[in-house]
Formats: sequence, C-alpha cells, structure tokens
Amino acid sequence: GDFNTPLTHNAIQLEINNKKKMAKNTNTWRLNNTLLNNQWITEEIKEEVKKCLEANDNKDTTLQNLCDATKAVLRGKFIA
Repeated sequence: GDFNTPLTHNAIQLEINNKKKMAKNTNTWRLNNTLLNNQWITEEIKEEVKKCLEANDNKDTTLQNLCDATKAVLRGKFIA
C-alpha cells in the first residue's frame, strides 16, 4: 500500500487527538499497556495493523473508518 507506516520498527505509537470530551462509558475497552512489554503481543498487533491497512488500501476508506476497523479487530483478538 501507499502508507508511510514503519511497520518494521520496534516502537508502536498511536496518537489520537480528540478535542471533544469523552463521556464516561462503562463499555469502554482499553488494552492493558503492560501487554506491550511482551514481544509476541507487539508482533501480533503489528501484524493485525498491517493486515487492516492492506485490506483497506483504497481511496474510499476514510481515516476514521480505518482506525475504527483496526481497533475493532484488535479488541476481538485480545478479548477472545
């Protein structure tokens, strides 16, 4: 794809700047950051992100939809 994402690097960074205040939601899921110390977990995350980018590599996919789809895939992988 035509994404400038350094998937071969060790660091994983996802930064989302949202100026809207998020309401408290009891259904919110967040990845336990300590899992990122596990190399197997970080490799799995990189592979899933790569698959999502490749599967949605077209001009019709908005960045928001791509982010939402990727988050849903990661949730499913780490909750199941």
